[in-house]
Amino acid sequence: MPQENVEIVRRGLDAFNRRDLDAWLAEWDARGEYRPAMERDMAGDDDSFRGHAGLRRWWQEMADAWSYLHVDVHEIRPVADRVLTSVTLRGKGRVSGAEMEASFFLVGTIRDGKILSSRDYADRAEALKAVGLEE
Repeated sequence: MPQENVEIVRRGLDAFNRRDLDAWLAEWDARGEYRPAMERDMAGDDDSFRGHAGLRRWWQEMADAWSYLHVDVHEIRPVADRVLTSVTLRGKGRVSGAEMEASFFLVGTIRDGKILSSRDYADRAEALKAVGLEE
């Protein structure tokens, strides 16, 4: 099961890098919830995007803001029904042309072969705590 969860997350990130929205959404539960580290103001009052409609909205808003986005995966670590992933996101602003690079951690919860939730953490210690681990 833990290796299957790693593969689910890997497929989702690969789909993101290919800009394949349908393949990315296929890895998410229909009730999936995403809490991004970036662009918190896009999600609304509770900082999250819910369901496939919310995930599509997040995807479109990112596509509108960035001409280029790519996730470099450093580590994917299974912890029970969760997956801790260390990444660096690189992008280029669509309007400004400014380049950005941000390293952070994704904590995903997998249920029944789908991503039920994913939350980004800028701090490694917080991400580890979220999965019940310490440094």
